[in-house]
Amino acid sequence: MGNIFAEADLVINSSYEEGQSTAVCEAMGLGVPVIVRKNAGNCSVVTHEKTGFVYEDPTQFIDLVKEAWNHPAKIKDMVFEAERFI
Repeated sequence: MGNIFAEADLVINSSYEEGQSTAVCEAMGLGVPVIVRKNAGNCSVVTHEKTGFVYEDPTQFIDLVKEAWNHPAKIKDMVFEAERFI
């Protein structure tokens, strides 16, 4: 998966229910920003706007993708924090 994540701009987890996602943890550890749906598993590793983005509905998801695209410095800071966390 590391090679695939290396090509990604974002990793998205849209599960309604999730344990602690290995894919999300791998992405964070490899320095790839994450956008995840709010659920217990995702929120156990992703803190909104600190280590990634957490969304609750489709409209918020779209807004967060736009924010990621338009604010590369913010993403850089979040990726740094995510790598540190992992």
